[in-house]
Amino acid sequence: MGKNEPLKKWEEKRLELLQGDEAKIKLQHDKGKKTARERIAAFFDAASFVELGALKEESGVICGYGLSDERPVYAVAQDITVKGAAMSKKQADKIINTLSLAKKTGAPVVFFTDTEGFSVKENALTLKAFGEVFAAISKLSGICPIITLVAGECCGIAAQFAMLSDISIAIEGVTVLMPFTPAVMGKAGDVNKDGKALGGAKVAAKQGSCALTAKDEDEAIAKLKTLLALLPSSVENKAPFVDSDDINRVLSADGKDGFKLATEIVDNGTAVELYPEYGVGMYTFLARIGGYSCALIASEPSKEAGRLNSKSCKKVARILRLADKYNLPVVSLIASDGLDVPAEENQGELMIACGKMMRAYALARVPKISVVYGNAIGASYVASVACAGSDLSFVWPNAMVASLTKELAVLAFEADKIAEEGKEALEEAYAKANNGVAIAKLGLADEVIYPSETRKHVIAALELLYTKR
Repeated sequence: MGKNEPLKKWEEKRLELLQGDEAKIKLQHDKGKKTARERIAAFFDAASFVELGALKEESGVICGYGLSDERPVYAVAQDITVKGAAMSKKQADKIINTLSLAKKTGAPVVFFTDTEGFSVKENALTLKAFGEVFAAISKLSGICPIITLVAGECCGIAAQFAMLSDISIAIEGVTVLMPFTPAVMGKAGDVNKDGKALGGAKVAAKQGSCALTAKDEDEAIAKLKTLLALLPSSVENKAPFVDSDDINRVLSADGKDGFKLATEIVDNGTAVELYPEYGVGMYTFLARIGGYSCALIASEPSKEAGRLNSKSCKKVARILRLADKYNLPVVSLIASDGLDVPAEENQGELMIACGKMMRAYALARVPKISVVYGNAIGASYVASVACAGSDLSFVWPNAMVASLTKELAVLAFEADKIAEEGKEALEEAYAKANNGVAIAKLGLADEVIYPSETRKHVIAALELLYTKR
């Protein structure tokens, strides 16, 4: 045998691996899905991907590293055309090795999950493999960003790939994300529904088990790249600074529409809303403001007066934890009448969720900037300004900070004056006594600002706090 013979055999084997099983590949395409290798090719810059452990046959996973938009990224792509991408010791070893390299080199990890579950042949050993993989993911989160694209079925224990990631993306018509298989869930609920009806992208978005949805795999990969552009490579780095908009651009938003205000403050087209279908009274974004990547939280006063329910509290807590992990400043735009009045059976859930939100605000060590642009009543002010310990807080002149809304305050404390002075006049006096100027005089805001200049003030604050330790 010539000295180049082993290399020739490896090249033949490599070609065979790259070609894959034609029948199974066709089945993927018939389902409207890409193969694992096609996903990798679409995500990475051309000819930059280097596969790790390629000779580990029948592992059902492709692992490696490469450049995505010229930044190093690691990828783990389950290959359902190989033994259903079932979890096994071989698969676990490859994934753990990849995560270990990501930790050593300080680069993000993306998962493309698409699996039939676990190896029946290995049985209980598969549970150990899952446990080791999930432990490795948990330990890496907070060091390097982890994003999962749920590119097929991800049921049972495998669903934790998405849950343990920092951000997860679901694909319409492709994703099935469930704690049990569709057969088990359907039987438990005594319903005859398929996987997509029980755990498809729209269901996952509404229940808050994924942060984003996409209409197809190409859009999902584009969103994945956008998210990575807003995040640092690791906790040791800052997110990329991109100067793409006029820092002095004035705003036209009048404070009646929280979404409009949030999207006007950010640099052109950089806001990525997370959990848009979950906790709809609040908006949470990853965005860029003045070139700086940040987490942006905004109340929506046009929906139930911006009142917080348990879902919106959980949603805010999630982005606060994400921001704190990766040193992203937090900008809070507040216009909320406080907590929503829950159904009797949901009182405990709301109190617990509100407490977790307050804890997340208080414990976040990153720069925190607040802008009160409407009502900041009760818990909404306590959480996002007082408990948060905002480094800088701004208030619009006609905003109001108080323990009660003007309507409730007048009914509670000045009901005896209504007949003589009039309800509207009393409410106006209460609002004036607690408006932005009055609040600033009490030292509860650093500055009263013109609404149109909000972006300029937020950017100046971000620049000042850039070196916060």
